[in-house]
Amino acid sequence: MSRRLTALLIGVMVLILAACGGGGGDADPSSSSQEATAPPFAEAVTEITLDNVSQIHYLGRLDQPGTPSTIFAHALSPDGIHLAGLTNDLFIEWNLVSGRRVFTTLRDRALYVYYTPDKDHLFTIDDRGNLRLFTAALGEEVASFPAHIRFNGALAYAPDVGLLAIGGEGGTVRIWDVLAQEKLAEFPAFAVAIETMALTADGERLAVATRDGFVRLWDWRNETQLAELDHEGARPDKMAFSPDGSQLAVGTDAYVALWSVADGELQVALPTGDGGVSEVMKYSPDGRFLLTGGIPESILLWDTAEYRMAGALPNTGGDRLGAAFSPDGNLLLTTLWGGATVLWDLTTLTEQTVNRATLDAPSRQVINVDWTADGFSLILIDASGPVYVWGIGEVFEAEP
Repeated sequence: MSRRLTALLIGVMVLILAACGGGGGDADPSSSSQEATAPPFAEAVTEITLDNVSQIHYLGRLDQPGTPSTIFAHALSPDGIHLAGLTNDLFIEWNLVSGRRVFTTLRDRALYVYYTPDKDHLFTIDDRGNLRLFTAALGEEVASFPAHIRFNGALAYAPDVGLLAIGGEGGTVRIWDVLAQEKLAEFPAFAVAIETMALTADGERLAVATRDGFVRLWDWRNETQLAELDHEGARPDKMAFSPDGSQLAVGTDAYVALWSVADGELQVALPTGDGGVSEVMKYSPDGRFLLTGGIPESILLWDTAEYRMAGALPNTGGDRLGAAFSPDGNLLLTTLWGGATVLWDLTTLTEQTVNRATLDAPSRQVINVDWTADGFSLILIDASGPVYVWGIGEVFEAEP
């Protein structure tokens, strides 16, 4: 089914539900709403690949009602049709085919937003550990419950299977099947506050870290600790499992440690420079590369099989850095506050060179970027509020 047909079916459902009293007006941002008008917007019609990347262009802008503010958290639906975002005051969802707002409601202290695997629901987690589940079609709340009563900001989500791990001050972890609203496990991962967590893509393995440098690997279904990884006091700032779940990357202030999940053995410690993972650390979708970025002047790409630096991307480091891989892992989109938004051809990557192209982005205040899972759309999030969408579609005259 095409993106447009899917979006049209969703739109019909919205109109039917609205006619039955399920939708409200945009005058009250605390209620769900269907946006009546939108700026000029073109639909992305094909996946962006190396063969056609030269054809990408600006498709349009997604706007907020009222006075805009920075989108500090966002999520893309699994089918690439919807984008949800949290601002200082609002929780908003847009349709990426039409450019229209699907609903607008109050943020109500939410800090995180995610979609469920069925793409028909999305949920938020607030600063008190409360989970609120909404319909993606209208933004109607269908459930609300405390996911963790001592939540301190540590969580991990496996979007392909809808499993959420959420931790707290006392070191206790809860695992939820979000869509089923079912708590699957609760156990003490540590006796102290949890700093950060990561889940494998299948949700079956959990990594839990404390600020004193210890990371524990868990088979959470059996509440069995598989290994304890000691970073000798270095605080784990970020963690990520490789796409196949065989490797765990633990980023500290000065290095990234790669660990074997099978036996808990250290494979290598890669020096990133001070603050080298402060902004971003992620695997490419195919697992070939691990990307690290932060204070050092260049984003670094590491070869995860040969344990070496595969290349450095010049003039990409600093605060408010964003990076997103294409679904096939061949392209990388990066941005930097006050700097350029750039596409990199990773098939040409060497330690010395890499082919790149600078996007003529409407702003140099882009603070984050993303790539839809279907590969159709590039998402550029501006600090002042707008979201710019790029892809391959109909060309029209539009002012950003």
